[in-house]
Amino acid sequence: MPIPYCQRDDDTVVLIIVICTIMGLLALATVGNQILREIKSFIYTRDYSFFFGNAIERTYKYVLCGQTALLLALGIYLIDEEYTIWLYIGIFSLYFIMRYILYYAINYFYFSAKQAQNWNHSLILLTAVEGLFLFPLIVACVYFSLPIKVAFYSAIAIVVCAKLSLFYKANRMFFGTLSGLLQNILYFCMLEIGPLLLLREVLTGFIGN
Repeated sequence: MPIPYCQRDDDTVVLIIVICTIMGLLALATVGNQILREIKSFIYTRDYSFFFGNAIERTYKYVLCGQTALLLALGIYLIDEEYTIWLYIGIFSLYFIMRYILYYAINYFYFSAKQAQNWNHSLILLTAVEGLFLFPLIVACVYFSLPIKVAFYSAIAIVVCAKLSLFYKANRMFFGTLSGLLQNILYFCMLEIGPLLLLREVLTGFIGN
């Protein structure tokens, strides 16, 4: 009699969780306190230049962004295991890289270098924090039988909160006042919502509706 499939016994799932755990622990041990200070100052501070840190600290923030991509890919894999998880990892990695490049190009063209640098830092910070919140959800799904539907909607809430935070930060950093709200909506739809909808179309092409 064949043994029924169990996600916690899947070597690939376990490997991804172990990798994410190591990435998260190493990064938090190095930049955990700095991330906490940045989160506390996120709402009120426009200039993040004093938070950039050294090259090692910036590298570990990119590590946390990589963790976010891995966790999102694993989440989709838990919903639909028809395709290999490495396909989803490739899709999410490409999404984050292309989004960063798009922001980088547009912001340095339309805004000052300092504003663009501050925005890049905010984008990396929120992407890293997304992963920190997603990690316990994925672990709960795999090892504690958290219903996929509960985890899915919780993940959606985390992503929506991150997007709203980015929207607020863009309005405060680039447009300043309520009068620039329409410009911010256009900016955000082009650089954030557009790529997100494209990602959705790619994913639904694989896993259906």
